Amino acid sequence: LSLSIKVRENPSMLEVSTRPWLRSMNLTRLSQVSDATLQKMKDQGIDILWLMGVWTMGPFGLNMAKTDPVLVASYSVELPDWTMDDVLSSPYAVVNYSVNNAEIASDQELADFKKRLNSIGILLYLDFVPNHSAVDANVSGNENLYVKQQFSDPSRQYKTGVYWGQDKYNNVWKDSLQFNYFNPDTVQQRISDLMTVASMSDGVRCDMAMCLLNKEFQALWGEIVNPQGYQAPSEEFWSIAIKTVRQKYPDFQFLAEVYWGDDYDLVKLGFDFTYNKDKELYDNLTSLNSFETYKQIANRQKTNMITHGSNFVENHDEKKAPVHFQNYSVANAAALITFLQPGQRFFFDGQFQGRRGRQMNNLIRTYKQKSDFDVETEKFYEKLLEILNQKLFHTGSWELNSVNDSQIIAYTWRNESMTAVVAVNYNNIKKIGSVEVKMPIGDLMVKEQFTNYQYKMKNENNSLEVSLEPWSGAVYFIYQVKMSWEAVTGIVVGCVIIIALMTLLIVYMYRKHKGQTKGEEIERLAN
Repeated sequence: LSLSIKVRENPSMLEVSTRPWLRSMNLTRLSQVSDATLQKMKDQGIDILWLMGVWTMGPFGLNMAKTDPVLVASYSVELPDWTMDDVLSSPYAVVNYSVNNAEIASDQELADFKKRLNSIGILLYLDFVPNHSAVDANVSGNENLYVKQQFSDPSRQYKTGVYWGQDKYNNVWKDSLQFNYFNPDTVQQRISDLMTVASMSDGVRCDMAMCLLNKEFQALWGEIVNPQGYQAPSEEFWSIAIKTVRQKYPDFQFLAEVYWGDDYDLVKLGFDFTYNKDKELYDNLTSLNSFETYKQIANRQKTNMITHGSNFVENHDEKKAPVHFQNYSVANAAALITFLQPGQRFFFDGQFQGRRGRQMNNLIRTYKQKSDFDVETEKFYEKLLEILNQKLFHTGSWELNSVNDSQIIAYTWRNESMTAVVAVNYNNIKKIGSVEVKMPIGDLMVKEQFTNYQYKMKNENNSLEVSLEPWSGAVYFIYQVKMSWEAVTGIVVGCVIIIALMTLLIVYMYRKHKGQTKGEEIERLAN
């Protein structure tokens, strides 16, 4: 299935955990999702739907999800009334890249679902889990594809000696096996899997994508695989893989989950977008540090990385935003800073309703899901999505503004007809500030989008005064004052009347003068 549509710049993406998402609508198959549900996404301005966790998973992962003491303990925290029927295998322990027919859809049903999305202008993203496979994956019988050594460390190895999937900070995923990316056979197998994903989607979210970089793989696994004759290849895996996919699917998109400061490396290799919370926007917002947030945004603008960010305030790995940021006001202020800058706008299922219950990867539902919403947050996102759906925020030019108060973060978007100023007070004290922004000189109309309050101002010094309550923001649309058609008509009519009166006056004066001259002539002749 080749890509038939192009997405807007600075697109909006919605992630849903597929099995829980279907369950929340009392559905069991993708084919049962209504056209109205998809159209609502389109109306909200969603450009991309990421179906997380559609691939086939095996019994090994499900058994681990039901018996691992750490996982089992976490269920009671997030879902106090959980039962074993709620437990799912991890969507990141993939057995093979065919759709989970038992719980989601057949491959053909997914193809039909993609057509429905594409027909209304929405792209479909699916997962690719490159670093590891499920322990019981179809390819696990070929142990040469994996990092393997004589069994000696039960904390890192499966009983066969193959290492469990792992990152460099000793996060070990014991439902998975670690691929050896210094083995050319592994590279070919993984590109084949990636091509399968590409044939069924418009884009791919790549799990822990930085783990495959030569420098990262060497640092973690070099001491094991180098003595076995495996060395770093001359070309990075992602360079080969992305070029291969785009030879057949030229517009195919790549989104990377990335940590360790490797964003720039992956963008250079061809990734469209990357998302990263480590020492980046999300972490700075979490620390409630507006100054560091401003510096981070300015640095990404300076390095031209700002348009490659996939910016979020929640996703499947993090707590829900109102919980993470501790209240709705802070979460929504963070959302304004996050989503009104360039890049991919990354939303998660339940975010628009202000849900607090975390959707865990290993559980089919969240706690008190039907009553878990916040009316004010629903109104906030309804308006924010309406704003983001406007052309200005996809094709306009963007800049980070200077403000005379470091607690206020401000941006400007502009095109040929309008300027929009975004100002956010990321602080617990009311702030009044002056935003430096280039605006047309003269009379301007300013309309704030969340309150619909509007007023006229005269721009004399390229400065917009803002007054913001704690943890709040505003979006000001600024237009040059133009006369209405009624005003123009009134002026024209007035001019016509004046001209008519002047004409009558001239005629009168002419006739009066002519009459006076004729009288003088008669008097002269009489004498």
